[in-house]
Amino acid sequence: CGWPTDNPGTLETNQVMEQDATLPTAWLEDQCGEMVDLWDFYGRYIVLDSTQSDCGYCLLMAEAAPEFLADMEDQGVPVVFVSMLGDGLSNVIGEPSDSTYNDYMDAYGGADPLLRDRGYGYAMFGGYLGDALGYPAWAIVRPDMTVMTVETGFSDWSEMAELILEDWEG
Repeated sequence: CGWPTDNPGTLETNQVMEQDATLPTAWLEDQCGEMVDLWDFYGRYIVLDSTQSDCGYCLLMAEAAPEFLADMEDQGVPVVFVSMLGDGLSNVIGEPSDSTYNDYMDAYGGADPLLRDRGYGYAMFGGYLGDALGYPAWAIVRPDMTVMTVETGFSDWSEMAELILEDWEG
């Protein structure tokens, strides 16, 4: 799909998502059928979203993402929205079927990656949030690939925009 390939290659991680630690990387399939390394987005803020196609708040987040991304671009802040789609709330560690994936892509796909989750989101976010894991689960990752924050739920993009802008200007 032509995503950036700015992988720093030398980052060290302990494979556990932690605030201010390096994001554990993963290779997941995108909408072009290609494998994408999360570290290839080095140099940009990443809003990493663990989402399910039958989660109402997840769908609201995806629907509102283009406006948020346009606002960040207008302010000169490099942000990519990387969604990892699971098989649904009844099978959060499953890879989505082709029909589930394609339907989601048709409704919410855009210029940013939609990755087929194979349990990475559940493992990483569940390991961090524990019993508080819910959907959508999202993290903001700094351009140096350190995790800035990890949250669950969605009301609007204002909180994420504020966090990114504070860090960007900071």
